[in-house]
Amino acid sequence: MEWLKEFIKSLPLDKISEIVAQVVAWWSEQVKDIPADELPFNVYVGGSLVAIVLWYFVARMLPRPLGGMTWIVMIAILLTPGVSLGETGDVAPACVAVVYSILMKDYPAAAQNFVPIAVVIILGFFLGFVWQLIRDTIVADRIADKDAKKNAKNPAKKEDKELLSQSDELRNRLAKRKNSTPVNSKANSKANSKSRSKTGSNAGSKTKTAEPPKAAHVKIKDN
Repeated sequence: MEWLKEFIKSLPLDKISEIVAQVVAWWSEQVKDIPADELPFNVYVGGSLVAIVLWYFVARMLPRPLGGMTWIVMIAILLTPGVSLGETGDVAPACVAVVYSILMKDYPAAAQNFVPIAVVIILGFFLGFVWQLIRDTIVADRIADKDAKKNAKNPAKKEDKELLSQSDELRNRLAKRKNSTPVNSKANSKANSKSRSKTGSNAGSKTKTAEPPKAAHVKIKDN
């Protein structure tokens, strides 16, 4: 923990305190004309917008779909409107009603107040999906236009690319043939050996049948 102490000591605390005092003074000047009843709502909306803008820079460092999804969820949680508790019926954040209902163990009310947040999240995901499709098509069209312009300026490169692709296809075909020839040669050698063995056996049988009959030894009796 020594590095933390050294880091705190190295911070310019005087400058930070001056900046914070200037921000507080600027904020008090901005909200001095706002009525006391509207001040909490305006402060909440302003703080939510600041948090969403700051989270946008964090979401850009996350993976592409995850960052946008977290940003949409944060917008839905902070800015989804709801109805305040009581008989006034004023506009209030839906997330506050959800948290209050959970703390009071009123789970049906919590689910009811969470419905608008879920609707905003689903709508944001759908709009993000549509925007992603439009963006991908625009990027693909730009890349196609750039390639078309390059090919129009340098038609020889296009022909070279076509020749290279054809040569790659021929190489792949030759490689497939080379891979298939050893199997065929082995099969042909086996077939030739079998045919040779069959011809040899047939020739042996023929030679056996073609042999002349052995002369019978006849014993002659002496008269």
